Amino acid sequence: MRWLDGDSEMKFFSKEKGYDSSEYREFRLYNVRTGTVFCKLKMYDDDSYDIETLEFFYEIKDYLYFIMRDTDTEEAYSYDRWILPMFRQKKLEKILK
Repeated sequence: MRWLDGDSEMKFFSKEKGYDSSEYREFRLYNVRTGTVFCKLKMYDDDSYDIETLEFFYEIKDYLYFIMRDTDTEEAYSYDRWILPMFRQKKLEKILK
């Protein structure tokens, strides 16, 4: 997997398990077509977590945690169904403030 710039033509994404140690478990979300990693999540044993994203996804990084939590590893998921609504929700929140 690569950690590069975002790809605006993402149709499907998937989750993979990365590094696993006694301190934390790492998961990555990536574009199925290109292999571009757009989000990394480190889950620590004390239930805390750190998320790294590409700049394009930064404003919804807290929402991406729920995708990491609620999806299965190695399954392909639709970008339009899972991630695009998060951007819409964030824009709606800004408008309503």
